[in-house]
Amino acid sequence: MMKQIKPVCAECEEEYDIDRNGVIVVQVIDGEPVRNWRADRMKCPECGHKITSNYGKSSNLRKPENSKLQEKRKKQIEKGGMIVADDGQYEDCQALYVIGD
Repeated sequence: MMKQIKPVCAECEEEYDIDRNGVIVVQVIDGEPVRNWRADRMKCPECGHKITSNYGKSSNLRKPENSKLQEKRKKQIEKGGMIVADDGQYEDCQALYVIGD
């Protein structure tokens, strides 16, 4: 069995610890949630910096059968969520949000 490699904080050189399992990460394009994943939120024990890791399978929120879930995610983002990336850090993505905190 292979040992799982844990992410390391670039600033502190400490391994991140899992802070919360099963957060929801939402990709937003043109103000609309388009895809979401379950992931683990990890935190540096030294400086407190947070990242997401260990992503599961994504859901395409643009599919007609996911329209209610898309609206739910939009409302959750409006209530507030930790932004992970913004302004094109990832191709075709304007923002990634972590919701459900």
